[in-house]
Parts: sequence; C-alpha cells; structure tokens
Amino acid sequence: MDTFQKYIQSLQKFDLEDITEHTYRKELQDLLEVIATTKNASIKIQHEPKRESGFGAPDFKIKTVESIIGYVENKKITEDLDKTVKSDQIKKYNSLSNNILITNY
Repeated sequence: MDTFQKYIQSLQKFDLEDITEHTYRKELQDLLEVIATTKNASIKIQHEPKRESGFGAPDFKIKTVESIIGYVENKKITEDLDKTVKSDQIKKYNSLSNNILITNY
C-alpha cells in the first residue's frame, strides 16, 4: 500500500462528528515528512513552530538548514477552505511567506 492510501485510511478512524482540527495532526505530519524526505533529506517539518510576533504561527513550518520553504495551515476536515483562504489569519501568514499550503487533511 502506498503512502497516500495509508494516509487516507488513517483519516477514516473516527466519525466526522467526533474529531477536531487536531485529531489527525500526527498523520498529517507523517505524510509531510515522507513527502519531504523523498524529495530531499535535508527538508524538515516542524509542528507548532515558534510564534512570529505580529504574524502568528501556522501549524507546520517546512524548512532546510538554509531557509524556510513554506508553511502548512491545517483545518478541520469539514472546514470550508474557500472561506479560510480569505480569513485575516491567512492574510497574516501571507506576510511570513507566499508559500502557504492550507489543508483540511
């Protein structure tokens, strides 16, 4: 079974009404790490990075030793991402980087 199939199966462990935005963070981090290390072993995924003053803190920071590649903001599976993209939260994050992945798993 490939990485994405395992990931999708892991997201089916609980009923939608029983989960929060944080329920599957470990599974998402595992997926991001597999993808990153497949591309480049020096890419690191940091969950809950230090808050940047005035900008907040996206859920994941993706970086190498030399630079920040981008950020990942995660929302609950049922979240409307079209609405999220237009939020003040994401506008702040765009000040950190123009490379932000917004996902609801």
